[in-house]
Amino acid sequence: REDDESVWHEDASCAAAVLKGSLVGKPKWIKTIPGSISFDLNRNEDVPSDSDQDPEDNSTAVSVSIDEFQHSVLYFRVKPFKTQDGKFKGKPISVFVAHLKSKRPSKVKNTNWNHDEETAVGLAMSTIKRTAEAAALRFLLIKEMKGNDTPVVLLGDLNDDPQSNTIDILTGSPRYLDAMRGHDTALYSCSFMEQYRSLRDVYYSYV
Repeated sequence: REDDESVWHEDASCAAAVLKGSLVGKPKWIKTIPGSISFDLNRNEDVPSDSDQDPEDNSTAVSVSIDEFQHSVLYFRVKPFKTQDGKFKGKPISVFVAHLKSKRPSKVKNTNWNHDEETAVGLAMSTIKRTAEAAALRFLLIKEMKGNDTPVVLLGDLNDDPQSNTIDILTGSPRYLDAMRGHDTALYSCSFMEQYRSLRDVYYSYV
């Protein structure tokens, strides 16, 4: 809350706490997948002979229908520095808080499949949904970061491992050894950065 004004969303499954007075504008919940993204890929097109794409990738059509995040994404901005007089200053940081699709298998019912087969397809569907949500969120992140110096932070329960494809999609798979030079649309894991920069045998997962 900021000035006793509720910002909760009807399907909110994530939240963030900020210091009073640091919030810039009003938070918003993002439910709809960006219209600029499509998961309907036409695989009938010919691959140019000089393309790096594997011709076998062209053999199977891919079509995923997803219009909304299962859990709305929270977006807000905060000023990072508190002065002695209690006011906040500094370039606002854009913060996204997300709760992506869990690894639990989606419910699948097919009279021709046994339980194990339904579970296998359900797990595949969960993975597809989660990575599709990650790609949609990546579109939002790129829009926020591209061509400017806006600092961006992504928080939340992403329901996948640090080295998973889901996280690679969200971060843009940056080269950590080049992190000091920066990247226009890359995100860097706090735990990985701490690990790479530390000469000790321990590191902090939260900073």
